Formats: sequence, C-alpha cells, structure tokens
Amino acid sequence: ASDKQSICRTYYSNAFGHEREIEVNYKAERNAVYDYILDILDTCDINEIKTKRKVFLNNLRKSFSKALGMTARAANDVSLWEHSYMTASIFKALLGQSILENEFPVIKDKKEIENKKPFRIFSVGWDFFDFVSRSQTIPDVVGRIKVLEEIKEEIKNRIEAEFLLGNCIYEDDFGLHFLVPAAFDDKTIIKNQILKIFNEKTNGFLIPHLNLTDDGGKLTELLPEAVRELEKKKEIDFIPKWMVDWKDGLPRKKLICNVCGKGFYCEGDKEEICRTCKEIRNKGREEIKPQTRFIDEVAWNGREYENVALVVLNFDLENWLEGLFVRCLFIRKYDEKNLQKLKDFYNSELCSSNYDINKGFIENLLNLGALKAWVDGIDEAYNGALTQVNNRIDVYNSSGDFVKSILSNIKTSLEKLRKKLEEKDRNTVRKMFEELNKDKIEEQLKAEFRKIEDYLLGSENRDEKRKIVKKSTIAEIIEKIFLKNPSPSRLMRVWNNTKDFFEDLSTSLCEGSFVIERYILGITRSFNVDGRAWEVEISAKGKKERGEIVFDGNNGITVTPHINRFIEENKDVELKIKVTDRDWEEAENEFSVKKFKEKRSVRGYRTISVSPNMFIFLVPASKIIDFIIALKSKYIEQFGKVYGKLPLNVGVVYFKRKTPFFTVLDSARRFIGCFKVQKDLVKEIHDIKGSKISTDIGIIELPYKLGDGEIDYYHPYLIVEEGGIALKETRVKHVLSLENWEKIKIHPSFFDFEYLDTTVRRFDIVLGEDKKRTHPIVGNKGPRPYLLEDVDKFERLKEIFERIGSWTPIRDIEALAASKRQEWSEKGELGDRKAIYEELIDSALENKLRRFFDDKNWGNNV
Repeated sequence: ASDKQSICRTYYSNAFGHEREIEVNYKAERNAVYDYILDILDTCDINEIKTKRKVFLNNLRKSFSKALGMTARAANDVSLWEHSYMTASIFKALLGQSILENEFPVIKDKKEIENKKPFRIFSVGWDFFDFVSRSQTIPDVVGRIKVLEEIKEEIKNRIEAEFLLGNCIYEDDFGLHFLVPAAFDDKTIIKNQILKIFNEKTNGFLIPHLNLTDDGGKLTELLPEAVRELEKKKEIDFIPKWMVDWKDGLPRKKLICNVCGKGFYCEGDKEEICRTCKEIRNKGREEIKPQTRFIDEVAWNGREYENVALVVLNFDLENWLEGLFVRCLFIRKYDEKNLQKLKDFYNSELCSSNYDINKGFIENLLNLGALKAWVDGIDEAYNGALTQVNNRIDVYNSSGDFVKSILSNIKTSLEKLRKKLEEKDRNTVRKMFEELNKDKIEEQLKAEFRKIEDYLLGSENRDEKRKIVKKSTIAEIIEKIFLKNPSPSRLMRVWNNTKDFFEDLSTSLCEGSFVIERYILGITRSFNVDGRAWEVEISAKGKKERGEIVFDGNNGITVTPHINRFIEENKDVELKIKVTDRDWEEAENEFSVKKFKEKRSVRGYRTISVSPNMFIFLVPASKIIDFIIALKSKYIEQFGKVYGKLPLNVGVVYFKRKTPFFTVLDSARRFIGCFKVQKDLVKEIHDIKGSKISTDIGIIELPYKLGDGEIDYYHPYLIVEEGGIALKETRVKHVLSLENWEKIKIHPSFFDFEYLDTTVRRFDIVLGEDKKRTHPIVGNKGPRPYLLEDVDKFERLKEIFERIGSWTPIRDIEALAASKRQEWSEKGELGDRKAIYEELIDSALENKLRRFFDDKNWGNNV
C-alpha cells in the first residue's frame, strides 16, 4: 500500500472497496482487551479455560473488528481481527506440525513455508437442505438451524480447544474447515468424536461428511479444494443412532415419524413425531424477539392474510476463496506508462548498480573540459572543444533507446551548442554550457525517477521491488507488486463482509416489516402444555371466531392476528375459549377469559439462516419487489466496485400460508442448484455516463470513488476481452477507461421466482439445455432466471398492474401470445413470422391496456 491516510480522516474499506470513515481512538477498546487477557490469566481452574477462551475470542473479535490491520490504502481492507486471527491460526498449525514431526526449524520467509507444504485442511460437512427441508413448521426449521449451530460449536471445541489441532478458517451452512498440520494423518479419534456429536444432537438423522486435503502451503489452493471435496458428500462408516433405536426400542407399536421419516413414535402420540424431532421443534419454539415463529403472523398485513414469500440469497464465493478475483484488485495505484519507464531506466546505462543515477555515464556524456577552457578565453582550446562536443554527441547516439528518449533534450542542446561553437559565438556558448551542468541534470533525473518510485513502489521493501521491476515481465511485476495478495486474512475478510451484508439485511427486514400485535388474555385455568399454537374457538354474546392461541401458564396469547379484532370488539363482555385442537389432551377444554391483560408486539418476518454465502428468510409476499429494489441498491453500494465478479443470486418462493413447508424449503434448494450451473456472459458496452454503463443487459452501475470523494484506482475494474491491463489469468480495465463497444465479461447475478400453487410446482425449478427454465409461451427460450438488472422492469410492471387493477386483460394477452406462438413457431422459433407476431402483440396491448393510460405517454408506459 502506498496511499497513507490522515489520522484526522481515516477510512475503513471492506474487501470489495466500499469505504466508511471511522474513529481511530481505541483507548477504550484497548483497555477492554487488557481486561479480557487479565481475566484469562487469573483463571486457575483448567476446566474453565475452554469456556473462557470462547468468551475471550468473542470479545476480542468485537474490539479488533473496529480497528484496521493497516491504515494505508488499499491495505485498509483488513481489520485487526482478521489479521490477528489468521496469523494465530497459521502459527498454531505450524507449531502443531513441529511438535508432530519433532523438529523446530528456523523459517526465513513465507516462500520457505509454502515449499515445505506444512498445512492441510480438515473439513466437516453435511447436507444442509436435506436436513432443514424435512420441516413442517417454522419451529421445525428454526430448531434444526439451532442444532446445526450447536454441532458447529461442539466440533470447534473438540478440534480447537481439546485436541489443539487448528482453528476454523471458513464456515458456512454446509460445513466447517480447519487449518491443521500436514503431519496430522490419523483422523480416527477425531472422526469418532465427530460421529458421536452427530448422533447425540440429531440421533444420526444428519450424516456428516469428512475430508482431509493433501499437504499444501497456500490457503488459496487448499481451501477451494476442501470446499469442492466436501460437496461430493463422500460416504463414511457411520451407524446412525436411529437405526439402533428401531432395533432396541419400546415394545409398543412403532410408527414412522412424520417429520424426519427415520425415527419412530409410539401409537397414541398426538404429534406423530419422534422424540428427537420433538426436541428440535421445542428448540425452535423458543422466542427470538422481535421475529415471529408463526406463519400466520408473517402473512398478516393488518387487514387480511396474504401469501408468504421465502427468499434465498446466495453469493458465489468460489473465485474469491481461491484468490482469483482478489488478484483483480490493486494494492497500489498502477500507471503502465511510468512503470515501463521505470523498468527501462533500471535496465539502461543511466541506472547505477544501486538503482541511482549513474554518475559515470553522466560524467562521460557531459565531459566538456576543453569547451570550458575555450569559454574562459583560451583560444587554443577551440579545436579540442569542437572535437569534444562531437564526441559527446557520439556518446549519446551510441546509447540505448531509453537513454535517447529520456535525454533527447541534452542532444538537442549539444547540437545547438556545436552550431554556436562553429560560429564562435562565445557568449551564447557560455550560456548554453552553463545550462549543461551535470550536477543539476543529475539531480533533476534523480528527482524524476524517485517521484515515480514513490508513486509506484512506495517506501516498504523498495530494493526488493526494484529487483522485481528490473528482472520481471510487466505481467509478473503487476502480479507481484501491484495486485492485492490473497492473504489468509484478506480471504477471511471476504467472507466476513458477505456475512455482515446479510446480517445488515436482516436488520433492515426487521425495520421494514409489519408490526403484529399479540393479545394476552388472562384465563381461569393454568396449563402446562408445549408452546405450539392450539386451535381454539372464542365466543362472546353468541358470536364465535376461530383462531389459534399459545398457552403460557394462565395466559392465552393470540398468534392468529385476525381474532384480535373480535377480542377488541368484545373485550367489555365475557369471552369464552374452547380448545378445538384434536391433539389437546387436557381434561378441560373450555374456560373463561378473566381479563384482557396487555398487547405484545412482534414483527411479521422470520430469519431462517445467515451465513457468508446464503441468507434465507420469510416475509409477506407484498414486500418482495420493494425489498429486492432496496437489496439491489445496497448491493451496488457495498459491492458495486467488483461488479461482474461477486454475483448475488435471488430466489423467491411464493406460497399460501397453509402450503406444506417442506415443499417451500425444497424449492429454495432447487434455486440454489440452478444458480450453481450458470456461466459467465460476454456483453457489449453501448454508452457510458459516469458510473452508469449501458450494456446488452441494461444499465449497470459501478461506483468509482473512495470515501473521501477521490477517484478509486484500486477496485473498480471490469474484466474485458481485449485491451486493458493484462493480468496472469485475465485482463481488466478501470471503469473510467472503458469505451463504447468494448466487450466485458461478467459472472452475472440472477433473480428467479416460483409460485407454489401446487406442491409439485417446485419440480419446475430446473434448467434446460440453454441454462433457462421452460416458459409456457416461448418454451426453452424463456427469460428465467432473470438477470438482477431486470428487477427495475418488475418495479415498472408492478406500477402498470396496479394502474390496470385487474388481471383479466393481462390473462387475455397471455393466452393470445401463447396460442399464436404455439401455432406459428417451430421448436420455439418464430422465424420469418417474428415481425408479424410482435405486431400482433403490440396491437393486443394497445387494444386491452391503452385505456388505462394517458395518450401522451402511452408508448413510454407499456
């Protein structure tokens, strides 16, 4: 990094170039860290160390995440937490390697470590969607996510704190990855411990997958390999506990659990689920305020129950974890022209062995002693002076091309001087000779190249960088000096930032969701029943309303918001509650409401899972378009500088609130599968206006300024087919250097949706040969999945549909389009009938919709 920041205005960047200003007074945080350390040191009971270690690391993360590892741009993208954690993790693995091999070598540099290949990555994974999609209710899936978190913590505790093998360096919904010594090759003990955890936590319903990579020295090679190998779900020798339970279970009649399909329940169990699934469901019933755990509260919009949407967001991090796209960002400002100039200087006779100006060459070029004698009045020195000037011109002419270009003004001066010398114009020659002061010229050249070095190389390790510039190709120089290094801490920063983005979205969901009120009713009985919602009938003055209530002691809590209106209308008269739920086993099922106690508020949304590469949540269907518009805006703000390299995919599953929940989760799994098989696109630039670039796929927006408003020369680069800066594996070009008709390569972000009008509709979420989903009108040539850039069109469509106010004309046009396309096309292609078809549809649109819009802007409206 070369761009130092002021302590008065310091900016903190994410791994993708988005900056925010921060305070750099860390006295309070530093004192807090001292207190954490003292607390650890004061611990005498060895049994408390593991617990205190976890608390210490959590507190340290909070403090260190606020501070920069380095302040200079563009190294201001890594926090002190990532730097410290990954440094400690590497040291821990190296120390373990030395202990296991019983040798403690002196390591001189990083290259030596890489050559020794002292690392492996030990991974523990599972089939996330297979586990969570066996859920029938929100508490089922929330409980399963909690169990996964418990499993993660147990495994971390075993590997990090008990066996001291290594630290977790990456985790997501699908697994954990630990950096361990290469000498660790007997995973039997660890394996048995891990299998025990899965049996204890899930009764063996969730099957673990274990993998140990080959030896290696670079995390950018080991981590992607570990993730890919884990996805293969290699079978292991594992006997699930549920199988043993079937054999050794109770003698009563056993029936298959309706949730997991593996455990059993005994005849007479009202919930018809096994003990493990019941425990998991109860975990999910624990309130996490302000979120709701009831689908009815998600669907309620204040007037009625609307459809619900499950949203799955997905980042593709593969090329980042292997360092490819990190190496498309710059750590220092790059100037190809001056870099070539500096390289030519180092390899010319003008440069000395210590990379200074070669005084001997300058001395030889400007050795004009005889000329000085003639200028001082010694006429006999004339012939020698003329010969000397000619010789100096010969020295210039025999020099290399670079010296000729850089010192061309000296040649011009020497030639002018020779002419005046031939004319014996002593006064003019004297002035010209004084201008050819070798000390002055030497200082000017030195200042010129030092300025270039300061700009391009910085002050750190300058001699090493000089050697690289002198001996390497331009592409190698860029790779070694100018590009960001995909260091372990920077890779950790990448997935920390994507997870932070999802967590911030979760906060936004909460703030933008409907406030749902629950009525707390004091009842005449106290019930010790589980926290499920029980079907009830509330009556007053001969009127009745059905709904659902949760019983908590002598409180009845409404969780179907429509019955609140009935309670509100009748709160001054006696209310009676009759439990109509078929699973109710209490002796008394009808009782009175003593009083209306209070209202409690929750929010009508539910977060299911947040990880670095995936975010799943539930919201009312009516919120989706506005949410995705806001999502796109935040995505551009946070990650716009790496457009085309960090795709964010969006899958939306619309469903009625009574739809079987497992089909909804299975649909999310299918969307993730579709996003994985997508490929890069090559698109052409049509027009450029500042940060907005018009392309074949619409307008893309690339922010290009730093936090202080200056132009960012480190991050906003697009991958191009030709031209630009040639890197080792691709070519990139700064956004401000792009030109019309250039072709850019992007890894696109996709947006897709499905409405589950039936449970089998989820099977439509599949891609055909053209990486597109089948469309009812155009077949395999359909537009889905859409590009995220198309979201703006959906916003406009929403406005149009709201103006029309009826689906009838839309359905009529759809039916006409489908029938004519089927009638006129072959294999989805219209051929020479395309123009007629488009004219027909335009005419239908005008006939059906024009009356809803002003004549003046009809063409722009639809």
